[in-house]
Amino acid sequence: MTQVRKNLMTNVMCLVTNVLVGLLYTPYLVRELGVATYGVLPIALVINQYIIILTDSLQNSVTRFYSIEYRQNNFKKASIYFSSAIAITVLLAIAVVPLICFLLPQIEKFLHIPNNLSHSVGLLIVYTVTSLFIAVCSNCVNITIYSDNRLDLINYLKVIRNLTKLIINIALFYFFSVDVANVGLSAVLAEVLVLIISIIFYKTTKSKTIRCGIRYVSFMAMKPIAKMLTWVSLMSFSGVFIYKIDAILVNNYFGLYYTGILGSISEFGSYCISITGVIGVLYRPLMLIAYSEGRHEDLVRTVVDGSYIVGLVSSLLCGIIMGLSASILKIWLNEEISHYWLWLVIKMFIIPITTFGSTY
Repeated sequence: MTQVRKNLMTNVMCLVTNVLVGLLYTPYLVRELGVATYGVLPIALVINQYIIILTDSLQNSVTRFYSIEYRQNNFKKASIYFSSAIAITVLLAIAVVPLICFLLPQIEKFLHIPNNLSHSVGLLIVYTVTSLFIAVCSNCVNITIYSDNRLDLINYLKVIRNLTKLIINIALFYFFSVDVANVGLSAVLAEVLVLIISIIFYKTTKSKTIRCGIRYVSFMAMKPIAKMLTWVSLMSFSGVFIYKIDAILVNNYFGLYYTGILGSISEFGSYCISITGVIGVLYRPLMLIAYSEGRHEDLVRTVVDGSYIVGLVSSLLCGIIMGLSASILKIWLNEEISHYWLWLVIKMFIIPITTFGSTY
C-alpha cells in the first residue's frame, strides 16, 4: 500500500472518529453540566485559541525550515531547527505562565462568571493551557514524522487524543464529581499519553542522522523561525477572531446561559472545519516536499488544487447544514437550543471564507 493511500485511509478513519466523538461529547457535556455551566467552556477555549495560533504557527514555521534542510541532506542544520523548536516551546511556556498567573485572580473583572464557578474556571484555564503546551511538545516531536509524509501515524495520535479525552472525562464525572474543571484535567491526561506515544513514534521512525539536544539549540536559527512565526500568526489570527470572539461578547452582554448556547452551536462548526481540514492536510506535506526539492510548478499546482477542493467541499457542506440547521440542533442537542438555529447559519456562513486558504 502506498503512503498516500495510507494517509487517505487514516485521514478518513480520523475524521469518522473525531466526528462521532464530537457529536457525542458536546451533548454529554451540555446534559451533565447544564447550559449555563457549559457556557464557561467556550470562554476558556477562546483564551486558549490564541495560544493555539502561536503553537500551530510555530510548528508550521519549523516544519518548513526543517523539511528544506532534511530533503537537501543538511542533517546538522535540520537537527538545529528541530532542537531550536523545542527550545522556543519552552521559552513560550516560560513567557505565558506568569501572564496566566497574573490574570487568573482578575478573571471576574474581565468575564461574567458566578462566584460558585470562579475556582473551577481558574482550574479549567490552568489545565487547558497546560494541555496546550504539552500538545506543542508533541507537535514538535512529530515534525520528523510530518516531514516524512507519515500522516498515518499523526492521525493515529489524533484518534488516541480524542478517544482518551472522552473516556477520561466520563470517568472523572462518574467516579469523582461533575465539575467543569475536570474537562480540562481530562485534556491534560490525554495530552500526556499522546506525548509518550509521540516520543515512541519519534524513536522508531526518525532518521539516525537527526539529533536532538541542548548543544544543537541555536539562537541564530530561532530568528528566521520567529519572523515566519509572526507572519503565520497574523494570518491565522483573523480567522480565529471572526469565529471565536463572539463568545466573549455574548458573555459580557448576555451572560453564561447564552454563552453556553452559542458555544455548543459553535462546536458543530468546529467539526465542519475538521472535516475540511482532513482534506487540506493531505496537501501540506506534498507542498513542503515539492518546495524543498525546488519543484515550483508542482508546488503551484498542488496549492491551487488543494485550495479549490477545500473551498468547494466546505461551501457544499456548510450550505447543506445551513438549510437543515433547525433540525440538526433539535436532534443533536435539544428543542430549546434549536430555536437559535440562526446562530448556526451565521457560523456556517463564515467557515468557507476562513478555511479556503487552510491548505497553505
